[in-house]
Amino acid sequence: MFKQKKKYDFIFSMGNACRSTTALRRNKLQYLSLPFDWISCAGFRTRVELIINDFKGFMDKDDLCFNPKEISEHGFICYTNKKNGFLFPHDFPSHLTFEDGYKIVTKKYKRRCERFFEIIKKSDKVLFVLKQLAKDKVDEKDVIWAMNKFNDKFGNGKIELLVLEDAPEAKDDEFNYIYPCDNASILRYNAYDENNTEEYSKFGNEKILDKILKQYRLSHYGKYKLQKQYSKIIPNILEIKYKNKFICIYVFQCLSNLLRIKSSILGIKLDLSLGKVRKKI
Repeated sequence: MFKQKKKYDFIFSMGNACRSTTALRRNKLQYLSLPFDWISCAGFRTRVELIINDFKGFMDKDDLCFNPKEISEHGFICYTNKKNGFLFPHDFPSHLTFEDGYKIVTKKYKRRCERFFEIIKKSDKVLFVLKQLAKDKVDEKDVIWAMNKFNDKFGNGKIELLVLEDAPEAKDDEFNYIYPCDNASILRYNAYDENNTEEYSKFGNEKILDKILKQYRLSHYGKYKLQKQYSKIIPNILEIKYKNKFICIYVFQCLSNLLRIKSSILGIKLDLSLGKVRKKI
């Protein structure tokens, strides 16, 4: 069925839950954390509107409320945004107060939102992927509306949209594409997983999903975006300076000064520091 791989500079998970970004990462289509990766529950139109409005009101403090009905693992507690419907099960540490946790979480999502727009600005071809939970559907009219919004904001033809939906009536290995408008497709397939019916009720068959995602790949730019994003912190890991027979090796400058050794070898002065050192040469 899938003959030629489609190449994109940036592939972005629109949700609807964390299994979407997990699948992209598993297939080497995503490397960086982005706004919708680890949250769930809000509808398709809500997600589109947040993108179009630069994520304004995404995490207003007054809209967040503790959700005791949802169980979150790994030392986190759940909060729900009562305005937009988002559920945050992986962000608020259980050992912190809401106020302290909120400061950490908002800074983190601010970085992710800025990263999202920065990458889109530098990309020529972008794919948005929405993996619906089992039995959830997106109306074709909403897809057309979303693409008009994306074209207006980012430029005509820059964004493509792929919606993945479960179709229990479909046969195994039957993939039905619907094209509501240019650069947008809805792929309906039978995602039933007979080996894991409980997980299927939420997420579907991962092997089939992987088969679908194998037809996509990142461009050269997309593959090395991770290195470009983190190039700013490399000096905090290792920095080497040489001037007038004086060699300075700084390791992990983000840490408090733990160890510093000064020596002279064959007339060359050596300054080795593990941690911060702020002496100018």
